Amino acid sequence: MGTLFCVSHATPITYSESITEDQNAVQSTAVSIEDGGSMPIPTSDSDSRTPVESASHGEIQVVPDTDEMSKLMPEKEHYLVSMKDNIIKLELDHQTFLVADCPSSLSRQSVLNLVEQDLCLLPETSEYTSCYLCFLQKNDRLTHIHDSFFQTMPDLVFLDMSDTRIRILPSSLFGLSKLKVLLLRNCLSLDNLPPEIRELVNLEVLDLSGSELYDLPDEIDELTLLRHMQLSFYGPDDESEYAHLPPRLVSPGFLSDIEKLETLTISVHPDDHRWAKIAEPISKDIGVLENLSYLQFYFPQVQMFEDFIERSSSWCKGTLVKFKFIVGRDVKRIASRVPNEIELTFHEERQSLRFVNGNEKVPQVIQNVLARATSFYLDHHMKVKSLSEFGISVFKFLKFCLLRECPKIQSIIGNNSTEGAFPCLEHLSIYYLWELEYICKSPSVKGSFPALTHLTVSTCRKLKFVLWESMLPSLSNLKELVVEECESVEKIVRQEKEKVNTNNNAEMLPELRKLVLQNLPELVTLGNGLCLSEDKLDINGCPKFVLNSRPKEQSVVKQRKFLRSLKAALQFK
Repeated sequence: MGTLFCVSHATPITYSESITEDQNAVQSTAVSIEDGGSMPIPTSDSDSRTPVESASHGEIQVVPDTDEMSKLMPEKEHYLVSMKDNIIKLELDHQTFLVADCPSSLSRQSVLNLVEQDLCLLPETSEYTSCYLCFLQKNDRLTHIHDSFFQTMPDLVFLDMSDTRIRILPSSLFGLSKLKVLLLRNCLSLDNLPPEIRELVNLEVLDLSGSELYDLPDEIDELTLLRHMQLSFYGPDDESEYAHLPPRLVSPGFLSDIEKLETLTISVHPDDHRWAKIAEPISKDIGVLENLSYLQFYFPQVQMFEDFIERSSSWCKGTLVKFKFIVGRDVKRIASRVPNEIELTFHEERQSLRFVNGNEKVPQVIQNVLARATSFYLDHHMKVKSLSEFGISVFKFLKFCLLRECPKIQSIIGNNSTEGAFPCLEHLSIYYLWELEYICKSPSVKGSFPALTHLTVSTCRKLKFVLWESMLPSLSNLKELVVEECESVEKIVRQEKEKVNTNNNAEMLPELRKLVLQNLPELVTLGNGLCLSEDKLDINGCPKFVLNSRPKEQSVVKQRKFLRSLKAALQFK
């Protein structure tokens, strides 16, 4: 039977031996800390409630590692710390870290949890002298920690100060020789790390994502045991600001001795010319990392990307199973023309490629990487006329596809494509393809998009219709169709020259729950008797639209019956 520590960024959880603490105890703890006194150990009388009952009141406890734990877990969690068989483990980004051995029963001083307590001040020293795990995150008024605060915590192995306003790391932190995990996510007031970072010789996890440091010290390369490192650098929008920033972000060779890395993410400002100078030597050092399983990296040139893919040991062995690549000269846009939720969905996939500002035929290396990708963002490519130019067969695992501002694209699937294209694609979003005329150029390309659930087409001024009627049978999973700001669209479904027997087209889209039609001035009909109930339609700015609620065949039969009745009536007279 193990003990599980669940850390939620929404609900603070503190750990004790076998007692619960009421919310007043936690609040009084926070107040006494702000008053600048010594760090108190929360105490309260034990109560008879079960762990689940206590947790339902937002209280704090140690609970057994049983099926009941699942009821206490938050729906979304950045990481999970657990203890089993006297081993403290960290699960982070699909990796497991053995953080430390610990006593069979932790005391109340073993874990300090002050998550989201609205702290603005901590005492000079802590009474948690046996502390292994320290959680200080989500205190956005906490701007300073006294230099001596961590001196009384020599056994600390895990420290999270994410989402605080810390400006300078306290000097006592660098005396924590046993520290293995240091999380400093979204510390927006933290400008840099001091050279003393080298003293954390046992550090395995360093997470600075979202903190946007000005630079990293050269001493970072002495952390040779690092397995998980996430970096984020600040870059200005105003070119004149570079005069006040360090001349380089990090030493080009800072990774040369950090050979155990399994996770590496580096986020930079897309227009930062300092990154363009060091990206290539850094990518060469990444290429020799044999244990790398997750990489997020910005390659300003296609050739640099090609060189990396050719020599990367982890890529060639197939152990680099999670990647987020940006390839091509990126630019910072003041306002994106793609909704935030769409871009977030793109980033949620484990294997993503964003190809930006391409100005030549499709490079072979892009095709090779797409063969492993589940998410693709084609951003402002100046030459491509169809996704078929990438080779339709490379999209066999693709689940998400986003196209934006590609001025030459005329069709998504071209004439020469085979049947059954995009077998796994679930989400297709198209924005500002001004020359787009077809999703599928040929109606004979059948069986494509069988897994598609969401299709959005926005601001494609030459598009006159969205789907061929022959495509409907393969779109049995389509749940949402959005067509907006397409000034030439006259109908949603178009019939081919040869009649296709689709019977009732509503039956061909059995999962469709929502059809959004916005600002389509030429739209007249859904097309070919497509049957949809009004509760599934969201229509605005379509002045010519008339809802066609019955299949075309039924309308013709009804018309013929009316004519026969009229003829019979005239003959009777």
